[in-house]
Amino acid sequence: TINQAEGVYVAGSSGGEEIVKSLQSSAPDVILVGYYPGMEQVLRTVSEYRETCQCQAVVLTDQGEWRGAAELIGQDACFVSKQTGISGLLDIVRRLMAGVPAETLGWRRD
Repeated sequence: TINQAEGVYVAGSSGGEEIVKSLQSSAPDVILVGYYPGMEQVLRTVSEYRETCQCQAVVLTDQGEWRGAAELIGQDACFVSKQTGISGLLDIVRRLMAGVPAETLGWRRD
């Protein structure tokens, strides 16, 4: 569904160890990752990738989990509800691509 949206291209999807190859081959502008307890290594991998490449991250998480996810991936990611619909996700991705700071989108950080 996301890949059919205007101006958005899904370069790939993966999890676990496959994510490293997917990130290197696709060089994304925005990484969309779902976070569930037990997926800590995926967030660490995305964080390491983001240290060397300029890209944004959107993390789908529960409001009670985003702080733990932020410690793994970085405070500058955008954290949104797992219940966010496709149109909401597309809006966030487009805003990030337009230069809107991630910290102004998603869960508040206070």
